Amino acid sequence: MNNKMDELDDKLKSIPKPILKLEMKQKMYEKIISPKEAMADKVLVFLLSIIFIYVGFIITGNFIGLFIYYPISELLSFFNISDSISNTFMNIMEFIRLLIVIIVSYVLAAKVSDYVTTLQWSFIIKLILTFIICLIIAHKLFAPYFYTDQYLKNRAEAIIERHYEIFDIHLTEDEYNKKSKKVYGMKRLLTDHYKREVELVELHEISFERRYARFFYKVAVTEKIATNGKEELTTNIITYEFYSKNGIFYMNGWSQ
Repeated sequence: MNNKMDELDDKLKSIPKPILKLEMKQKMYEKIISPKEAMADKVLVFLLSIIFIYVGFIITGNFIGLFIYYPISELLSFFNISDSISNTFMNIMEFIRLLIVIIVSYVLAAKVSDYVTTLQWSFIIKLILTFIICLIIAHKLFAPYFYTDQYLKNRAEAIIERHYEIFDIHLTEDEYNKKSKKVYGMKRLLTDHYKREVELVELHEISFERRYARFFYKVAVTEKIATNGKEELTTNIITYEFYSKNGIFYMNGWSQ
């Protein structure tokens, strides 16, 4: 029996897993893992690690943007002499949290893959899981490419119309929060910018562009603005930016 377990250990050296329990080793030995399943195992562990790391970032405070979107500036801040000691300490603590999330995510991913390996038809299950995870990651990174131009344009125009419903001097803060969440996907600070009478008259499309996880919709916007009891029409060229949150597109901002 010892010789069999030693032989199994040699076959499992190429698989990046933590120490396996005896029962799991016995089941995996009975199956005799093939090279293609070993490769599928590595790919699955890698993809599961990405998913668990993303979830871990959200659970630990949603600081994913600090290290994913602006990694260079964050790393350089460690060497900025003008930074205070407290800021440097906070950066170190965030970096430690990052390492913990990565390590825990990898261990969980390896354990999940180990369990799948003990199941019947494990190779097919791994292929299906890999395909599903790849779709999830691709949708997260390139969401606009999963939808037609017409769908995205209709969604953009609907959000722009909702955006103009926020311009109301009579809106309470609670009403503003409810409306702004439908536009931005989150609460926005109520400022004087929205405390004015502005009405959307019409939109004319100028250009449409997908860019990775977001898309941009450039339009000629005609507004009716009430000032001191007088109304006037103005037309501006505005580029709106939209992003996907849980499969739903929201406005991220705009520029003229």
